[in-house]
Amino acid sequence: MKAFFQNLLDYSHFYNLKLIEIFSDAENSKRLSEKSKILLSHILNASSVWNSRILGIPNRLGVWEIFEAEELRKLEDQNYLETQKILKDRKLNEVIAYKNTKGDFYERTIGDIIFHTLNHATYHRGQIASEFRKSGLEPIVSDYIFYRETTFDY
Repeated sequence: MKAFFQNLLDYSHFYNLKLIEIFSDAENSKRLSEKSKILLSHILNASSVWNSRILGIPNRLGVWEIFEAEELRKLEDQNYLETQKILKDRKLNEVIAYKNTKGDFYERTIGDIIFHTLNHATYHRGQIASEFRKSGLEPIVSDYIFYRETTFDY
């Protein structure tokens, strides 16, 4: 099961980096909507917040904090490495107690949290694709099956 989660993490990381490349391009950045910038930062912020909860360390970011493209790459790489370490060192069925941003208390397994984080990123990448279309930019094809077909040899 951990191998499956690692595969999903690699998929999410791959497409987050693709988006960051697009956001880093000066010509594209002129056409990007503010909403798309907010959404990409939010994807990475939320991953960081969830990793912090799993690791039991204070959140270092707000979920709606906005970053420039060069900062996004650092944050994405940090999130990826932290989540890889969590997958390597922790059990997926380990229960984590945490408070959400409203201060409500919950308990969930690490597997549930990681799946949520990856699913959350996919959802918001879909919103970014819609924003790209509105801005006259071609959205990236980020379907999981397409990723598997184009990045792996069997």
